[in-house]
Amino acid sequence: MTDFGTIDALFPFEDSWLWAQGPWAVSTKEPKDAEAPCFLKPNFSPFEPRKWLRPARWGLLQKAFLKGAGRAALSLNWAPSQPDLFFEIVKLVQERISNGRLNKAVPVYPWKARLDRPLDLADFLDCFVETSFGQTPYYLRIEEKQLVGLTPELLFSSCEGRIETQAVAGTVKAAEAQSLLESDKDLREHEFVCQYLSEKLRPLGKVVRDQTKAVVFGKLAHLVTSFSANGAELGDAGTLLESFHPTPALGVAPKDDANLHFQDEIREKLKVSPFYGAPVGFVWKNQMRFWVGIRNVIIHKKELTLHTGCGVIAESKQLSEWNELLLKREAVCKILNLAT
Repeated sequence: MTDFGTIDALFPFEDSWLWAQGPWAVSTKEPKDAEAPCFLKPNFSPFEPRKWLRPARWGLLQKAFLKGAGRAALSLNWAPSQPDLFFEIVKLVQERISNGRLNKAVPVYPWKARLDRPLDLADFLDCFVETSFGQTPYYLRIEEKQLVGLTPELLFSSCEGRIETQAVAGTVKAAEAQSLLESDKDLREHEFVCQYLSEKLRPLGKVVRDQTKAVVFGKLAHLVTSFSANGAELGDAGTLLESFHPTPALGVAPKDDANLHFQDEIREKLKVSPFYGAPVGFVWKNQMRFWVGIRNVIIHKKELTLHTGCGVIAESKQLSEWNELLLKREAVCKILNLAT
């Protein structure tokens, strides 16, 4: 496999890269065999049926085989931003919080740009092999849309009765990483996610919670707490996805139907792609590996969309949250080598 422009999926798998090519066989039935990898079609909404993508061809590449082309930063024509629209959404979230119906939500803002030329996976190989900064690279092409990114956030990974997950919440510049451990606002936001994951893991076995750390991922730092559980029947991928997604790191707390519908509504108001924040990953060889689909761009012909989100709680300030969106936008442009 040397023509990377023909690849429709690329994910890390152990010490290799798992690649796949279409045409995709699409099914709403969860894969039950381990013969071929099955990829989840990204869709953030928990109310829509999941679709699974089975490739026509697939294989493994040694990581050393993947080499970039050394391209220059892509020139983009960014559309003007609309902070007032974002501030309106933050106000709606905080009104719901003050009414006692919500503790936290994550508004997402889409930044749009025009491309000088069409792109494919080959344009991003440098980013995958050189600038991951501890993040997980991923690529998926479905019909005419491409999703490419590097995520710092594991949704869950399971193998042989063991499941692992991570709480990733709270964001500052990399140079200010240690300030996260002293920020009441960030620690409180992070704890929403930790409590949620502990609750979801408890029925699956003895829960082990690691110490919360401030971890640097390129230009950004986040609070990260790792969790694991062993010894119980984990269930199928669909059951685990329904349980874990979305975590409060990108969703709502508490996670009830009314708040989940509210999350869908504010995403629709801001015209957020269903790809953004959706679980991305695959089932193969009795393993399930899914990540939170953030720090990415969505490419459709000559249009590129970059989304950034921020956790809003009662103490949040509109301008501070907008600045966090700008910081994350800059970080995504850096890791994907895009001109800002």
